[in-house]
Amino acid sequence: MEKERNWNEVKEKIVSMGAAFTEDKVSDQLSAYIRKLGYVTYPILVDLRALETVDAQLGVVVTCVNEETNNGVYVFVVLRNHSYGLVTVIPSTISKAPMVRRVSGDMTAAILGVDHPPLEPFDMMEIAMHTLLNTFLTDIRIAYHIPDEYKDAFLKRYLAVFLRDMAHYYNGTLDKDGKPLVNEEIVNMQPACLRDQLLGLVPDGMIEKEERKGESDEKGASSNAETDTSSV
Repeated sequence: MEKERNWNEVKEKIVSMGAAFTEDKVSDQLSAYIRKLGYVTYPILVDLRALETVDAQLGVVVTCVNEETNNGVYVFVVLRNHSYGLVTVIPSTISKAPMVRRVSGDMTAAILGVDHPPLEPFDMMEIAMHTLLNTFLTDIRIAYHIPDEYKDAFLKRYLAVFLRDMAHYYNGTLDKDGKPLVNEEIVNMQPACLRDQLLGLVPDGMIEKEERKGESDEKGASSNAETDTSSV
């Protein structure tokens, strides 16, 4: 069930971030594509040009398809380097920590219970690689409907991304603004993004059309932001 939102609060948060917005319909094409990535769009376009920390012009307000696991509000953006991003407007209040601890404990106990001869580091690396590919990454490949003919290409590329994010998450790596480099929402979008890149399913010019539309409504957005600023 979709959570009932206080959209005035969302708009005030956007303005308090230093961005402007305009209420306008999001194209069906863009909405359908973002939904494939796990998010639902709303008719609020966000002008991000005033935010120095976001290398994008325009964004769309979204929420997670499954609000039982993530009830936050975000701005979906395509950065100038063509990677996807989410700017948090209202963070999710749902914690997955108990589930993560339980599953981690069960799997650790199962692995420690396996009888094996003494292993050298290379042996452990090879075993860990096969275990990861045959369990978690295979589950992800199936869940995101990666065709069999793209199986190897997907796993080779996604394994590198997955291990990189694991290392950054474990090390607590921060970006240049002092925020965690690994973002849960972005990690959750990566398999779908990679799938669509492999299949050539990203519609050409889709984001640019939305940006031009946002630029043409610039006066309305500025007026809207000024109105909301007075109410914050």
